[in-house]
Amino acid sequence: MYGNVPGTDPLGEEAGFLGEPEAANYGYGWAKRMLEIAVLTAARDGKCEGIVARPVNVYGASYGWFGEQSHVIPSLVKRMLDGEDPLTIWGDGSQVRNFIHVSDAARGFVEMSRRLPSGTVVNLGPKDAASIKDIVDILRQELNVPCRVDHDLSKPTGPTNKQVSAARLRALLPDYGTGFVLLAATLTWLALAIMTWFIWKKHIWRTTKSNATNEK
Repeated sequence: MYGNVPGTDPLGEEAGFLGEPEAANYGYGWAKRMLEIAVLTAARDGKCEGIVARPVNVYGASYGWFGEQSHVIPSLVKRMLDGEDPLTIWGDGSQVRNFIHVSDAARGFVEMSRRLPSGTVVNLGPKDAASIKDIVDILRQELNVPCRVDHDLSKPTGPTNKQVSAARLRALLPDYGTGFVLLAATLTWLALAIMTWFIWKKHIWRTTKSNATNEK
């Protein structure tokens, strides 16, 4: 929902309605803004209790990492395990984003619902961010995939630095650990992802072989 607002990195909650949402997520960004207005208006008018949590990019073992709608981390894992070499990434890899593991996000939602007053708006994520290049390097090392990396500078990459502030979260929930950055649970997640991937590949192989046998 955050727009391209110069001079506001990391983005605090107050920047949520500054400017227009970025062009690539224009409709999606406005839909999120309207939902926030609906929740906060209902909470203000006493019709319900509501908290607005703005999670950063979520990743985890059950994330959809097939197809064009897959997000960056699951997409990179799939493509590396597919043997893509060179691995082509959009832009020069300097784009900076915040990431949070699904287990940390779920714990954050529970803690917010239990402890924060109705009407609160808060970013949910770690205080640190990672560049796409950092993510690629970490995954290459953990997956032991020494693929080459090419950069497609003709593709859109969004803002170079889209980092949100975790200051309000840390002030409201000081005991909620946000030092996990990118890899708090990535090793566990990668093990699950690799296992799931090979099970899926094996299923496809068996299905293809069975279909070929039945056609004979």
